[in-house]
Amino acid sequence: MLIMGNHRYDLGKLYLTIYLFAFIFAPPLIPRLNFFHVLFLYTFIILVFQYRVTVNKAFQNRITKKFYLGYSLLLVYVISSMVLCIVSGKINLMNEITQLYRIFMVVIEMPVCAIYIALYCRKHSYSYFELPKAIIKAGLIQAVFTILMAGSPGIKARIVGFMSRTNGDGGSFLNMSAWEYARRYNAFSDNLQDALGWGTGIITALALFMALRYKKKYFWAMPVLFLVPLFNSVTGVVMAFVVSAIVLSAGFLRRNFQSIKYIAGLLMLSVVVILIVRSANPFVYNWVKQNLLAIGKLGQGSSSSTSFGHLMNNSNWQFPENPLEFLFGTGHNVMGDAAGYHHADPGITNNIWLMGLFGTIYLYAFWFFILRKAGSEAGKGFMRLYFALWVCLVLFEIKGLSNFYNPGLAVTECLLFSPLAIGRADRAKNMTLTGSGRGA
Repeated sequence: MLIMGNHRYDLGKLYLTIYLFAFIFAPPLIPRLNFFHVLFLYTFIILVFQYRVTVNKAFQNRITKKFYLGYSLLLVYVISSMVLCIVSGKINLMNEITQLYRIFMVVIEMPVCAIYIALYCRKHSYSYFELPKAIIKAGLIQAVFTILMAGSPGIKARIVGFMSRTNGDGGSFLNMSAWEYARRYNAFSDNLQDALGWGTGIITALALFMALRYKKKYFWAMPVLFLVPLFNSVTGVVMAFVVSAIVLSAGFLRRNFQSIKYIAGLLMLSVVVILIVRSANPFVYNWVKQNLLAIGKLGQGSSSSTSFGHLMNNSNWQFPENPLEFLFGTGHNVMGDAAGYHHADPGITNNIWLMGLFGTIYLYAFWFFILRKAGSEAGKGFMRLYFALWVCLVLFEIKGLSNFYNPGLAVTECLLFSPLAIGRADRAKNMTLTGSGRGA
Protein backbone atom coordinates (compact mmCIF):
# COMPACT_ATOMS: atom_id res chain seq x y z
CA MET A 1 0.00 0.00 0.00
CA LEU A 2 1.42 3.40 -1.03
CA ILE A 3 0.33 6.46 0.99
CA MET A 4 0.61 9.92 -0.59
CA GLY A 5 -0.91 12.78 1.36
CA ASN A 6 -4.38 11.73 2.45
CA HIS A 7 -4.72 9.13 -0.31
CA ARG A 8 -3.83 5.42 -0.22
CA TYR A 9 -2.86 3.57 -3.38
CA ASP A 10 -2.90 -0.22 -3.58
CA LEU A 11 0.13 -1.09 -5.71
CA GLY A 12 -1.23 -4.62 -6.08
CA LYS A 13 -4.32 -3.30 -7.86
CA LEU A 14 -2.13 -1.05 -10.04
CA TYR A 15 -0.05 -4.08 -10.98
CA LEU A 16 -3.23 -6.02 -11.81
CA THR A 17 -4.41 -3.22 -14.12
CA ILE A 18 -1.07 -3.02 -15.94
CA TYR A 19 -0.91 -6.81 -16.27
CA LEU A 20 -4.43 -6.89 -17.73
CA PHE A 21 -3.54 -4.14 -20.19
CA ALA A 22 -0.60 -6.25 -21.36
CA PHE A 23 -2.71 -9.43 -21.46
CA ILE A 24 -5.61 -7.92 -23.40
CA PHE A 25 -3.75 -5.63 -25.81
CA ALA A 26 -0.20 -7.08 -26.02
CA PRO A 27 1.35 -3.62 -26.58
CA PRO A 28 3.98 -3.85 -29.34
CA LEU A 29 7.12 -3.04 -27.38
CA ILE A 30 9.64 -5.53 -28.78
CA PRO A 31 10.60 -5.56 -32.48
CA ARG A 32 8.89 -8.36 -34.41
CA LEU A 33 7.93 -10.28 -31.28
CA ASN A 34 4.40 -10.52 -29.96
CA PHE A 35 4.65 -9.15 -26.42
CA PHE A 36 2.05 -11.67 -25.31
CA HIS A 37 4.63 -14.45 -25.57
CA VAL A 38 6.92 -12.53 -23.19
CA LEU A 39 4.01 -12.07 -20.80
CA PHE A 40 3.26 -15.79 -20.93
CA LEU A 41 6.86 -16.75 -20.08
CA TYR A 42 6.88 -14.27 -17.20
CA THR A 43 3.55 -15.67 -15.94
CA PHE A 44 4.69 -19.28 -16.24
CA ILE A 45 7.78 -18.56 -14.14
CA ILE A 46 5.71 -16.75 -11.48
CA LEU A 47 3.24 -19.64 -11.29
CA VAL A 48 6.00 -22.24 -10.94
CA PHE A 49 7.81 -20.44 -8.12
CA GLN A 50 4.99 -18.65 -6.25
CA TYR A 51 1.69 -20.39 -7.04
CA ARG A 52 2.59 -24.06 -7.33
CA VAL A 53 0.05 -25.29 -4.78
CA THR A 54 -2.82 -23.05 -5.88
CA VAL A 55 -2.17 -23.84 -9.55
CA ASN A 56 -2.61 -27.54 -8.85
CA LYS A 57 -5.92 -26.76 -7.16
CA ALA A 58 -6.96 -24.50 -10.03
CA PHE A 59 -6.50 -27.35 -12.50
CA GLN A 60 -8.82 -29.47 -10.35
CA ASN A 61 -11.54 -26.83 -10.67
CA ARG A 62 -14.58 -27.91 -12.69
CA ILE A 63 -14.29 -25.01 -15.14
CA THR A 64 -10.62 -25.70 -15.84
CA LYS A 65 -11.15 -29.45 -16.24
CA LYS A 66 -14.13 -29.01 -18.55
CA PHE A 67 -12.26 -26.42 -20.61
CA TYR A 68 -9.33 -28.74 -21.27
CA LEU A 69 -11.48 -31.83 -21.70
CA GLY A 70 -13.69 -30.06 -24.23
CA TYR A 71 -10.76 -28.64 -26.17
CA SER A 72 -8.80 -31.90 -26.02
CA LEU A 73 -11.60 -33.79 -27.77
CA LEU A 74 -11.73 -31.13 -30.48
CA LEU A 75 -7.94 -31.01 -30.87
CA VAL A 76 -7.64 -34.77 -31.33
CA TYR A 77 -10.12 -34.53 -34.18
CA VAL A 78 -8.62 -31.39 -35.75
CA ILE A 79 -4.99 -32.52 -35.54
CA SER A 80 -5.93 -35.92 -37.05
CA SER A 81 -7.56 -34.09 -39.96
CA MET A 82 -4.50 -31.85 -40.32
CA VAL A 83 -2.17 -34.87 -40.49
CA LEU A 84 -4.31 -36.44 -43.21
CA CYS A 85 -4.34 -33.12 -45.04
CA ILE A 86 -0.53 -32.83 -44.91
CA VAL A 87 -0.05 -36.41 -46.09
CA SER A 88 -2.42 -35.88 -49.01
CA GLY A 89 -0.63 -32.68 -50.01
CA LYS A 90 -3.85 -30.62 -50.24
CA ILE A 91 -2.38 -27.53 -48.62
CA ASN A 92 0.97 -25.85 -47.99
CA LEU A 93 2.62 -26.76 -44.69
CA MET A 94 2.69 -23.13 -43.50
CA ASN A 95 -1.11 -23.15 -43.19
CA GLU A 96 -0.98 -26.06 -40.75
CA ILE A 97 1.89 -24.55 -38.76
CA THR A 98 -0.13 -21.35 -38.41
CA GLN A 99 -3.10 -23.35 -37.11
CA LEU A 100 -0.96 -25.09 -34.49
CA TYR A 101 0.53 -21.74 -33.45
CA ARG A 102 -2.95 -20.28 -32.90
CA ILE A 103 -4.13 -23.38 -31.04
CA PHE A 104 -1.12 -23.18 -28.71
CA MET A 105 -1.95 -19.59 -27.79
CA VAL A 106 -5.66 -20.29 -27.18
CA VAL A 107 -5.27 -23.55 -25.23
CA ILE A 108 -1.95 -23.05 -23.41
CA GLU A 109 -0.79 -19.45 -23.20
CA MET A 110 -4.08 -17.59 -22.71
CA PRO A 111 -5.57 -19.91 -20.04
CA VAL A 112 -2.30 -19.83 -18.08
CA CYS A 113 -2.40 -16.03 -17.97
CA ALA A 114 -6.13 -15.93 -17.20
CA ILE A 115 -5.74 -18.45 -14.37
CA TYR A 116 -2.84 -16.44 -12.96
CA ILE A 117 -5.02 -13.30 -12.91
CA ALA A 118 -7.72 -15.12 -10.92
CA LEU A 119 -5.22 -16.65 -8.50
CA TYR A 120 -3.55 -13.27 -7.99
CA CYS A 121 -6.89 -11.73 -7.01
CA ARG A 122 -7.58 -14.59 -4.62
CA LYS A 123 -4.11 -14.45 -3.07
CA HIS A 124 -4.53 -10.75 -2.28
CA SER A 125 -8.08 -11.27 -0.95
CA TYR A 126 -9.63 -8.97 -3.54
CA SER A 127 -13.38 -9.10 -3.95
CA TYR A 128 -14.66 -10.58 -7.18
CA PHE A 129 -15.44 -7.08 -8.38
CA GLU A 130 -11.76 -6.09 -8.47
CA LEU A 131 -11.23 -8.10 -11.64
CA PRO A 132 -13.87 -6.38 -13.81
CA LYS A 133 -12.80 -3.07 -12.23
CA ALA A 134 -9.21 -3.71 -13.33
CA ILE A 135 -10.36 -4.74 -16.83
CA ILE A 136 -12.23 -1.43 -17.12
CA LYS A 137 -9.16 0.48 -15.93
CA ALA A 138 -7.06 -1.29 -18.55
CA GLY A 139 -9.64 -0.21 -21.12
CA LEU A 140 -9.38 3.37 -19.87
CA ILE A 141 -5.60 3.29 -20.38
CA GLN A 142 -6.25 2.27 -23.98
CA ALA A 143 -8.85 5.05 -24.24
CA VAL A 144 -6.14 7.58 -23.35
CA PHE A 145 -4.10 6.37 -26.33
CA THR A 146 -7.17 6.60 -28.55
CA ILE A 147 -7.95 10.16 -27.45
CA LEU A 148 -4.35 11.26 -28.01
CA MET A 149 -4.05 9.58 -31.41
CA ALA A 150 -7.47 10.58 -32.71
CA GLY A 151 -7.05 14.13 -31.44
CA SER A 152 -3.53 14.79 -32.69
CA PRO A 153 -2.28 13.66 -36.14
CA GLY A 154 1.29 14.23 -34.99
CA ILE A 155 0.98 11.99 -31.94
CA LYS A 156 -0.77 9.34 -34.03
CA ALA A 157 1.99 9.41 -36.64
CA ARG A 158 4.67 8.93 -33.95
CA ILE A 159 2.88 6.08 -32.18
CA VAL A 160 1.93 4.29 -35.42
CA GLY A 161 5.51 4.73 -36.62
CA PHE A 162 6.76 3.14 -33.42
CA MET A 163 4.27 0.26 -33.68
CA SER A 164 5.20 -0.36 -37.32
CA ARG A 165 8.76 -1.05 -36.17
CA THR A 166 7.86 -3.19 -33.17
CA ASN A 167 4.55 -4.89 -34.02
CA GLY A 168 4.93 -8.58 -33.26
CA ASP A 169 3.09 -9.85 -36.30
CA GLY A 170 3.74 -6.89 -38.57
CA GLY A 171 0.93 -7.78 -40.96
CA SER A 172 -1.41 -4.96 -39.93
CA PHE A 173 1.18 -2.33 -40.75
CA LEU A 174 2.67 -3.95 -43.83
CA ASN A 175 -0.78 -3.93 -45.45
CA MET A 176 -1.90 -0.56 -44.09
CA SER A 177 -3.56 1.78 -46.59
CA ALA A 178 -4.25 5.51 -46.36
CA TRP A 179 -7.98 4.68 -46.12
CA GLU A 180 -7.40 2.43 -43.10
CA TYR A 181 -5.01 4.90 -41.50
CA ALA A 182 -7.68 7.62 -41.55
CA ARG A 183 -10.30 5.40 -39.89
CA ARG A 184 -8.34 2.94 -37.73
CA TYR A 185 -4.99 2.70 -35.92
CA ASN A 186 -6.03 4.81 -32.95
CA ALA A 187 -4.86 2.41 -30.25
CA PHE A 188 -1.65 0.97 -28.83
CA SER A 189 -2.11 -2.74 -29.40
CA ASP A 190 -0.63 -5.66 -31.31
CA ASN A 191 -4.05 -6.26 -32.89
CA LEU A 192 -5.64 -3.21 -34.47
CA GLN A 193 -8.27 -4.96 -36.56
CA ASP A 194 -11.83 -6.09 -35.75
CA ALA A 195 -10.81 -8.26 -32.79
CA LEU A 196 -9.73 -5.08 -31.00
CA GLY A 197 -13.31 -3.87 -31.34
CA TRP A 198 -14.61 -7.20 -30.05
CA GLY A 199 -12.60 -6.86 -26.86
CA THR A 200 -13.10 -3.15 -26.26
CA GLY A 201 -16.80 -3.41 -27.06
CA ILE A 202 -17.15 -5.95 -24.25
CA ILE A 203 -15.14 -3.73 -21.90
CA THR A 204 -17.41 -0.78 -22.71
CA ALA A 205 -20.52 -2.78 -21.82
CA LEU A 206 -18.77 -4.24 -18.77
CA ALA A 207 -18.79 -0.70 -17.33
CA LEU A 208 -22.58 -0.69 -17.69
CA PHE A 209 -22.79 -4.06 -15.95
CA MET A 210 -20.71 -2.70 -13.07
CA ALA A 211 -22.90 0.41 -12.88
CA LEU A 212 -25.98 -1.78 -12.55
CA ARG A 213 -24.51 -4.28 -10.10
CA TYR A 214 -21.80 -2.46 -8.21
CA LYS A 215 -21.45 1.34 -8.33
CA LYS A 216 -23.24 3.84 -10.54
CA LYS A 217 -20.06 5.82 -11.20
CA TYR A 218 -18.97 3.21 -13.76
CA PHE A 219 -21.71 4.39 -16.09
CA TRP A 220 -19.69 7.55 -16.71
CA ALA A 221 -16.71 5.50 -17.87
CA MET A 222 -18.77 4.13 -20.77
CA PRO A 223 -18.49 7.09 -23.18
CA VAL A 224 -14.71 7.20 -22.65
CA LEU A 225 -14.33 3.44 -23.15
CA PHE A 226 -16.63 3.61 -26.19
CA LEU A 227 -14.14 5.85 -28.01
CA VAL A 228 -11.75 2.92 -28.50
CA PRO A 229 -14.07 0.73 -30.62
CA LEU A 230 -15.59 3.82 -32.25
CA PHE A 231 -12.24 5.06 -33.59
CA ASN A 232 -10.90 1.61 -34.48
CA SER A 233 -13.57 -0.95 -35.36
CA VAL A 234 -17.27 -0.80 -36.20
CA THR A 235 -17.43 -4.38 -34.94
CA GLY A 236 -16.72 -3.03 -31.48
CA VAL A 237 -19.60 -0.56 -31.73
CA VAL A 238 -21.94 -3.46 -32.48
CA MET A 239 -20.49 -5.58 -29.64
CA ALA A 240 -20.92 -2.77 -27.12
CA PHE A 241 -24.60 -2.38 -27.98
CA VAL A 242 -25.22 -6.15 -28.07
CA VAL A 243 -23.73 -6.78 -24.61
CA SER A 244 -25.45 -3.69 -23.21
CA ALA A 245 -28.82 -4.83 -24.58
CA ILE A 246 -28.44 -8.31 -23.07
CA VAL A 247 -27.30 -6.94 -19.70
CA LEU A 248 -30.21 -4.49 -19.59
CA SER A 249 -32.81 -6.90 -20.92
CA ALA A 250 -33.67 -8.54 -17.59
CA GLY A 251 -34.53 -5.27 -15.86
CA PHE A 252 -36.29 -3.89 -18.92
CA LEU A 253 -38.53 -6.94 -19.23
CA ARG A 254 -39.42 -6.60 -15.56
CA ARG A 255 -40.05 -2.87 -16.18
CA ASN A 256 -37.29 -2.04 -13.74
CA PHE A 257 -37.02 1.75 -13.55
CA GLN A 258 -33.26 1.67 -13.09
CA SER A 259 -32.72 -0.24 -16.33
CA ILE A 260 -35.06 2.09 -18.23
CA LYS A 261 -33.15 5.03 -16.78
CA TYR A 262 -29.84 3.59 -17.99
CA ILE A 263 -31.27 2.96 -21.46
CA ALA A 264 -32.35 6.61 -21.67
CA GLY A 265 -28.93 7.68 -20.43
CA LEU A 266 -27.16 5.51 -22.99
CA LEU A 267 -29.22 6.99 -25.82
CA MET A 268 -28.40 10.53 -24.72
CA LEU A 269 -24.69 9.75 -24.32
CA SER A 270 -24.66 8.10 -27.74
CA VAL A 271 -26.09 11.24 -29.33
CA VAL A 272 -23.48 13.42 -27.60
CA VAL A 273 -20.61 11.13 -28.66
CA ILE A 274 -21.88 11.01 -32.25
CA LEU A 275 -22.08 14.80 -32.45
CA ILE A 276 -18.55 15.16 -31.07
CA VAL A 277 -17.12 12.55 -33.46
CA ARG A 278 -18.92 14.06 -36.46
CA SER A 279 -17.28 17.37 -35.69
CA ALA A 280 -13.84 16.05 -34.72
CA ASN A 281 -13.34 13.30 -37.32
CA PRO A 282 -15.76 13.18 -40.29
CA PHE A 283 -13.88 10.18 -41.74
CA VAL A 284 -14.67 7.99 -38.73
CA TYR A 285 -18.23 9.33 -38.47
CA ASN A 286 -19.08 8.52 -42.09
CA TRP A 287 -17.29 5.15 -41.90
CA VAL A 288 -19.32 4.06 -38.85
CA LYS A 289 -22.54 5.46 -40.30
CA GLN A 290 -22.14 3.68 -43.64
CA ASN A 291 -21.27 0.37 -41.99
CA LEU A 292 -24.21 0.49 -39.60
CA LEU A 293 -26.53 1.26 -42.51
CA ALA A 294 -24.98 -1.64 -44.42
CA ILE A 295 -25.63 -3.97 -41.49
CA GLY A 296 -29.26 -2.88 -41.53
CA LYS A 297 -29.43 -3.73 -45.24
CA LEU A 298 -27.38 -6.93 -44.75
CA GLY A 299 -24.68 -5.43 -46.94
CA GLN A 300 -26.79 -5.20 -50.08
CA GLY A 301 -25.60 -2.59 -52.53
CA SER A 302 -22.72 -1.43 -50.34
CA SER A 303 -19.88 -3.85 -50.95
CA SER A 304 -17.61 -1.25 -52.49
CA SER A 305 -17.88 1.31 -49.70
CA THR A 306 -18.16 -0.59 -46.41
CA SER A 307 -16.29 -3.38 -44.69
CA PHE A 308 -19.59 -5.09 -43.83
CA GLY A 309 -20.68 -4.91 -47.44
CA HIS A 310 -17.39 -6.50 -48.46
CA LEU A 311 -17.95 -9.19 -45.86
CA MET A 312 -21.27 -10.14 -47.48
CA ASN A 313 -19.57 -10.88 -50.81
CA ASN A 314 -20.14 -14.45 -51.97
CA SER A 315 -16.38 -15.03 -52.06
CA ASN A 316 -16.32 -15.00 -48.25
CA TRP A 317 -18.93 -17.73 -48.04
CA GLN A 318 -17.56 -20.45 -50.29
CA PHE A 319 -17.57 -23.87 -48.61
CA PRO A 320 -16.16 -27.29 -49.60
CA GLU A 321 -18.18 -28.76 -52.47
CA ASN A 322 -17.59 -32.33 -51.34
CA PRO A 323 -20.42 -33.21 -48.88
CA LEU A 324 -18.08 -35.24 -46.64
CA GLU A 325 -15.58 -32.38 -46.48
CA PHE A 326 -18.39 -29.95 -45.69
CA LEU A 327 -19.58 -32.12 -42.80
CA PHE A 328 -16.22 -33.29 -41.43
CA GLY A 329 -13.70 -30.71 -42.68
CA THR A 330 -10.57 -30.75 -44.81
CA GLY A 331 -7.92 -30.22 -42.13
CA HIS A 332 -7.05 -26.70 -43.32
CA ASN A 333 -8.68 -23.30 -43.40
CA VAL A 334 -8.73 -20.66 -46.15
CA MET A 335 -6.98 -17.74 -44.51
CA GLY A 336 -4.31 -15.73 -46.33
CA ASP A 337 -1.61 -18.43 -46.16
CA ALA A 338 -3.82 -21.13 -47.74
CA ALA A 339 -2.11 -21.32 -51.12
CA GLY A 340 -4.43 -22.33 -53.93
CA TYR A 341 -7.65 -21.33 -52.14
CA HIS A 342 -9.65 -18.11 -52.20
CA HIS A 343 -9.07 -16.14 -49.00
CA ALA A 344 -12.07 -15.73 -46.68
CA ASP A 345 -12.32 -13.64 -43.51
CA PRO A 346 -15.29 -15.15 -41.61
CA GLY A 347 -14.46 -17.57 -38.82
CA ILE A 348 -17.52 -19.68 -39.70
CA THR A 349 -16.18 -20.25 -43.22
CA ASN A 350 -12.68 -21.09 -42.01
CA ASN A 351 -13.92 -23.40 -39.27
CA ILE A 352 -16.09 -25.38 -41.69
CA TRP A 353 -13.10 -25.80 -44.00
CA LEU A 354 -10.90 -26.84 -41.06
CA MET A 355 -13.20 -29.15 -39.05
CA GLY A 356 -16.48 -29.32 -40.93
CA LEU A 357 -20.00 -28.41 -39.92
CA PHE A 358 -20.00 -30.93 -37.06
CA GLY A 359 -16.75 -29.59 -35.62
CA THR A 360 -17.93 -25.99 -35.95
CA ILE A 361 -21.19 -26.72 -34.14
CA TYR A 362 -19.22 -28.54 -31.44
CA LEU A 363 -16.91 -25.50 -30.98
CA TYR A 364 -19.77 -23.04 -30.51
CA ALA A 365 -21.70 -25.45 -28.27
CA PHE A 366 -18.55 -26.00 -26.20
CA TRP A 367 -18.14 -22.25 -25.62
CA PHE A 368 -21.83 -21.92 -24.75
CA PHE A 369 -21.73 -24.58 -22.04
CA ILE A 370 -18.34 -23.61 -20.58
CA LEU A 371 -19.37 -19.93 -20.33
CA ARG A 372 -22.73 -20.90 -18.84
CA LYS A 373 -20.87 -22.98 -16.27
CA ALA A 374 -18.58 -20.06 -15.44
CA GLY A 375 -21.58 -17.74 -15.13
CA SER A 376 -23.28 -20.09 -12.67
CA GLU A 377 -20.06 -20.36 -10.66
CA ALA A 378 -19.73 -16.58 -10.49
CA GLY A 379 -23.31 -16.06 -9.30
CA LYS A 380 -26.87 -15.61 -10.48
CA GLY A 381 -26.33 -11.98 -11.43
CA PHE A 382 -23.61 -12.92 -13.90
CA MET A 383 -25.54 -15.32 -16.12
CA ARG A 384 -26.64 -12.70 -18.67
CA LEU A 385 -23.13 -11.24 -18.88
CA TYR A 386 -21.64 -14.64 -19.68
CA PHE A 387 -24.38 -15.35 -22.18
CA ALA A 388 -23.51 -12.03 -23.83
CA LEU A 389 -19.86 -13.16 -24.05
CA TRP A 390 -20.97 -16.23 -25.99
CA VAL A 391 -23.20 -14.18 -28.30
CA CYS A 392 -20.28 -11.85 -29.04
CA LEU A 393 -17.98 -14.77 -29.83
CA VAL A 394 -20.46 -16.26 -32.30
CA LEU A 395 -21.21 -12.85 -33.84
CA PHE A 396 -17.52 -12.18 -34.30
CA GLU A 397 -17.20 -15.44 -36.21
CA ILE A 398 -19.30 -13.81 -38.93
CA LYS A 399 -16.66 -11.10 -39.28
CA GLY A 400 -13.42 -12.89 -38.53
CA LEU A 401 -11.71 -15.87 -36.90
CA SER A 402 -12.04 -15.84 -33.10
CA ASN A 403 -9.91 -18.88 -32.30
CA PHE A 404 -6.53 -17.14 -31.88
CA TYR A 405 -4.96 -14.70 -29.44
CA ASN A 406 -6.75 -11.34 -29.69
CA PRO A 407 -8.29 -8.74 -27.32
CA GLY A 408 -11.79 -10.19 -27.62
CA LEU A 409 -10.84 -13.73 -26.70
CA ALA A 410 -8.46 -12.43 -24.02
CA VAL A 411 -11.31 -10.64 -22.23
CA THR A 412 -13.56 -13.69 -22.70
CA GLU A 413 -11.03 -16.16 -21.26
CA CYS A 414 -10.18 -13.77 -18.43
CA LEU A 415 -13.84 -13.70 -17.36
CA LEU A 416 -14.20 -17.43 -18.05
CA PHE A 417 -11.59 -18.33 -15.43
CA SER A 418 -12.47 -15.47 -13.08
CA PRO A 419 -14.60 -17.69 -10.77
CA LEU A 420 -11.27 -19.18 -9.61
CA ALA A 421 -10.81 -15.89 -7.76
CA ILE A 422 -13.93 -16.45 -5.64
CA GLY A 423 -13.16 -17.63 -2.12
CA ARG A 424 -15.38 -19.85 0.00
CA ALA A 425 -16.87 -16.85 1.82
CA ASP A 426 -17.96 -15.27 -1.45
CA ARG A 427 -19.30 -18.59 -2.72
CA ALA A 428 -21.31 -19.07 0.46
CA LYS A 429 -23.01 -15.74 -0.13
CA ASN A 430 -23.90 -16.99 -3.64
CA MET A 431 -22.39 -13.83 -5.14
CA THR A 432 -25.60 -11.80 -5.16
CA LEU A 433 -23.68 -8.73 -6.37
CA THR A 434 -24.72 -6.22 -3.77
CA GLY A 435 -21.43 -4.39 -3.92
CA SER A 436 -20.45 -5.19 -0.33
CA GLY A 437 -17.56 -7.52 -1.09
CA ARG A 438 -14.03 -7.23 0.21
CA GLY A 439 -11.71 -4.71 -1.37
CA ALA A 440 -14.54 -2.61 -2.79
